[in-house]
Amino acid sequence: MKLANFSQLNFFSQRPKRLATAERKEAPAAALVAQQANLDQTLMALADPTRRAILQRLSRGEARVTELAEPFDMSLNAVSKHVRILERPDLVRRRTSGREHFLSFNRQHST
Repeated sequence: MKLANFSQLNFFSQRPKRLATAERKEAPAAALVAQQANLDQTLMALADPTRRAILQRLSRGEARVTELAEPFDMSLNAVSKHVRILERPDLVRRRTSGREHFLSFNRQHST
């Protein structure tokens, strides 16, 4: 029996499957890279003793940036920069009420 055309060989139906498999292999790799980047940001945030002290204070409850700055011998701007570094890996959450910013420790953080 001779084949009338190449579509009967089923070549064309197999190609999209192969592409889908390749895409599935790339998806976990991309997720792994994103997870590693988040881990890097988390470790960088925890590397500084000032940021660890800020997290320790926030673990007791919500606080404003001005309250966080009181025990440190640094400007409010410097403490705000530390807080922003803690916000990148989602260790700290910010809630705004008018002009006041309230910070809290994010207990659902996952690396």
